[in-house]
Amino acid sequence: MNCAVLEQDGMLLIIDCGMTFPDEETLGVELVMPDLDWLVENETRIAGLVITHGHFDHIGAVPYLLEQIDLPIYAPPLAAEMIRATLQERDLDDGVVIRKFEAGSRFKVGPFEIEAIHVNHSIPQTCALAIRTTSGLFVHTADFKLDANPLNEPPADLKRLRELGKEGVQVLFSDSTNVERSGSSGSEREAREGLRVAITEAHQAVFVSLFSTNLFRVQSLCDIAAETGRVVVLLGRSMEKLVGIARELGLLRLPHEGIIASIESARDLPRNQLLLLCSGSQGESRATMNKLATGEMRSFEVTPNDLVIFSSRVIPGNEKGVSRIRNMLARRGARFLEDERSVHVSGHAYRDEQQLMIECLRPKIFVPVHGEHRFLKRHAELARTLGVKEAHVLDNGDVLEIAPKGAKVIGRRHAVGIAIDGTALGPVDGQAMRERRRLARRGVMTIFVAVDLRRGELLDGPHLSAMGVAEEVDEILKLAEEAAGTAFGKLDRESRRSQPAIAEAIRRAVMGALRRELERKPLIEVMVYDAGRIVR
Repeated sequence: MNCAVLEQDGMLLIIDCGMTFPDEETLGVELVMPDLDWLVENETRIAGLVITHGHFDHIGAVPYLLEQIDLPIYAPPLAAEMIRATLQERDLDDGVVIRKFEAGSRFKVGPFEIEAIHVNHSIPQTCALAIRTTSGLFVHTADFKLDANPLNEPPADLKRLRELGKEGVQVLFSDSTNVERSGSSGSEREAREGLRVAITEAHQAVFVSLFSTNLFRVQSLCDIAAETGRVVVLLGRSMEKLVGIARELGLLRLPHEGIIASIESARDLPRNQLLLLCSGSQGESRATMNKLATGEMRSFEVTPNDLVIFSSRVIPGNEKGVSRIRNMLARRGARFLEDERSVHVSGHAYRDEQQLMIECLRPKIFVPVHGEHRFLKRHAELARTLGVKEAHVLDNGDVLEIAPKGAKVIGRRHAVGIAIDGTALGPVDGQAMRERRRLARRGVMTIFVAVDLRRGELLDGPHLSAMGVAEEVDEILKLAEEAAGTAFGKLDRESRRSQPAIAEAIRRAVMGALRRELERKPLIEVMVYDAGRIVR
């Protein structure tokens, strides 16, 4: 969930504003975004938001920011149209200023002079940013790779990067994602060839799961469909939306007009003529791949011997969800490729490409970004071996001050992730999420008793219910019921007339019984109802 801020002369420049997928600890949460409170508090100082490319982890939180503040947005055309479409869905586009820029263009955002530089990635129109400041030239690589033979776009502009290196780069912020992988990330053309071989050899329908933003791969699949006598069917709203935007911008060149078939027309075609592109490559519960796996996709079903190709990497944290979908598809008789590495290449630079980026720009100060902490440290080590004297590995929220004599961390801003569950928002380390984690680990039991508090008599109960406590729930409830009844019977007359005393005695007794039986302590809620008023 990328979101960086540069401050110069009291003015702020935001670089990207994205979201990320939840991990196993953020139970029931749909998405996680950065905490935007500090930006909202400093609204009057924000010069603008610059977007490097259209991936969700770089633009996903833009609507949430615009719900709270007004600011100009600068973005490549594809990213700009993707943001606009999302804002329209949320009725937020009225009055929003989105200024489009192309690679090679130069523009000012407040006191910041910015130049966009073409780099390769798994989405078109990705731009590194050269930012001229009073403290020198900063370069932000964005997410990048250096593809020597890309599809539908030129290679990264190494010539301009080298020129900037000669000019003198004060600070380089560089993508660290694949620093643990040696060599180069490979060309998109390699994935195209692997897909062509797999689809040519298939005798049934072919389902390809991929990121809808990887329009290079969508282009390859459209071309392969034409070569193999198939039609492309788009399954998933995000897939349809992205392809529509790409066609309007001329980023997708269809072999012929009929290559993309509607769902309605495709139903009548032989299955060996179908190539279906599906969203939900990360195991999202509401996406197409999950619906295919569970049989909820009524328009199409996976049948025995259909080929299912996962043409994307699994984002860390999503492995279990993807594995679950693959297992359900296997139960439906789907076939998978023996080696899916042949149908996917990464959109992030491997170590050789990262090294070349550093050698081109020759920064005085290096700041690794976009990656887990161990990736950042490894990338910083790489920079030092290449002669960069100063490298800083930052945690979310760190404030790095750039001065003529060097850089140092001078403070922190609050930078916890914000969980999104429907329309509800809350910090991932907040009370609601802590309670969810406790419930998931321990389960919960509810106990109800009706008591005449004036007389100290038990009128009804105890009645119990439990969720997530144990498999043998009937036995556990019986055990807990006996413990609760015994606890009430042992109370003296004064305690039986006190709701808190009754609740605490029952809770302690049931907790002890369950701890002995289960060797853990579920959460126990005891409700004591004063029924004596009704009886009297």
